Amino acid sequence: MDEMRLHLKNKDKAWLVSTLNSAGDAIITCDLDNQLDFANAEALRILGRRLSDVLGKPLNDVLRLYRDGQQEPIQFWEYGENNQVTTAVGLPRRSYYLRPDGHKSYLSAHLSPLPFKAFMNIARESFLEDIQSHMKKADQTRFIDILKDSLEEQSNFNMELELLAPNNTYRTFRGMGRPFYDKNREYAGMIGMFLDIHDERFAEELFIKSQKKYYSLFKYMDSSISYFKALYDEGRNLVDAELVEMNLLRKDSLASSGMRLLGTNYRKWGFWKPKKVRVCSIAFRRSLVAEKTSNWKNII
Repeated sequence: MDEMRLHLKNKDKAWLVSTLNSAGDAIITCDLDNQLDFANAEALRILGRRLSDVLGKPLNDVLRLYRDGQQEPIQFWEYGENNQVTTAVGLPRRSYYLRPDGHKSYLSAHLSPLPFKAFMNIARESFLEDIQSHMKKADQTRFIDILKDSLEEQSNFNMELELLAPNNTYRTFRGMGRPFYDKNREYAGMIGMFLDIHDERFAEELFIKSQKKYYSLFKYMDSSISYFKALYDEGRNLVDAELVEMNLLRKDSLASSGMRLLGTNYRKWGFWKPKKVRVCSIAFRRSLVAEKTSNWKNII
């Protein structure tokens, strides 16, 4: 019976290894002593090493990450008494992996130092309990609901939520991952990650605010202004232009026809003669080539 159980376990492990090897993302796992016990094909490609060269080696020896301007490798965790993890340091910006051939592979993301006790206790229940303690109430409920849907539908999960950082402020993260199942479709585990996108979202908010401010200035300017979007054919030749927006002064000058023109192409405007349409086309082409705004006060 024990031999049969071991055989089934090995078959399930072989199936899981095969599944992870076919994944497009790099996946590395370690045992409780921080010794590397698995790396899939994509991880080995990035590392520039063979599996036999890294199995059983400490993770920090295999995956040496550096930050621009620093000589010493990044330490992911700080250790206290009895070699226990006390602080998760995270992964700073401008970090890179140094391959054996000396090539620098810069990382596209960074990880904030979130102090999860679950880093020291890998039981699934304690991880869920611990990570929820860093969430707002609304995100806790949504997080569990999304995980339940992922398990029931056996599909990937992808969500944005806020997690409490060590400085007692919330940062925006994208949580993503997928559940894995054995050959009998029994739940075998889940692989996921939380990517810090706080700075990206903050930059997007600033951009939106600046756009609103710019639009307000544009709307009330004392000059008649219109915005057009260039339209091209399959050969990338300019064929028309769509009126996207106009300020209040321009709308007033067009009276009741102003709002009806929004979203239409100027070639179809019935009140323009063919000669004026040709003149506008030339003005469009010149402004696109010169990459600057057209002054049409002598045209329209």
